[in-house]
Amino acid sequence: MSTKPLIIFDSGIGGLSILKVLLSQSISYPILYFADQAYFPYGSKSPRLLKHRLLKIFHWFAQLKPLGVVVACNTATAISLDALRHRFSFPIFGIEPVIKPLSKFQPTLLLATPVTLQSSRTKALIKRYQPRQFYYYPSKHLASYIETMSVSKIKAELLKIKDNYDLQFQAIGLSCTHYPLVKPLIVQTFSSATIIEPSLAVVKHLIKTLSLTYTSLLSQQLVWVTTGDTYFFSQQLRYYLQISAKPLKIDLESKDHLQLFS
Repeated sequence: MSTKPLIIFDSGIGGLSILKVLLSQSISYPILYFADQAYFPYGSKSPRLLKHRLLKIFHWFAQLKPLGVVVACNTATAISLDALRHRFSFPIFGIEPVIKPLSKFQPTLLLATPVTLQSSRTKALIKRYQPRQFYYYPSKHLASYIETMSVSKIKAELLKIKDNYDLQFQAIGLSCTHYPLVKPLIVQTFSSATIIEPSLAVVKHLIKTLSLTYTSLLSQQLVWVTTGDTYFFSQQLRYYLQISAKPLKIDLESKDHLQLFS
């Protein structure tokens, strides 16, 4: 087995929606899930601060010589993907706002963080695909409620979004990787809408691009790290993935991580 890991990176637990699909494919490579929870939520931070933070994190990744890194965060993808690809030689995969598949429906609603909606990448996709009867909602709080497993607040926020429009949407696009983690609640709120999210498409592209092979999950090495609280992260993993794990807290200045996959 390769000792070079695949890295799934997010500001918090949103990337679990990508990881869940990836694990279902039974790939035979070690995986590192990196949650930058000390800086969560990215959606409320300035682009300048985030670009500096992302460079620091990716220099840390580079020391592991990864097979590839999935930036499982729409906000980070929107503001820094091109710059990161220019700076680092390993493959970097981002999460695009789901404008293209939404353009096949009308009326539609795109749910995303304010930073993602304001980004040039999102604006360019809207201009390219020109979705009709297209609406968007820049939720400031939904990702945070999902991160803290606050079900009552999640339900209230979804009802608030629904009540903001006097429309029956044909499709809802989820352009924050946190949102698919509560897809059943979104379906419950928008019962007549097709829910579109990018997890499967991202994983298929990742496997095809890197020519990944398959094996039994029994041999898979999966490492969880966070810049935040390890106990809280373990509770989140149990809640959203039904996985019992002992995450590691990492220091970006330390070299200890170089032994993780040796």
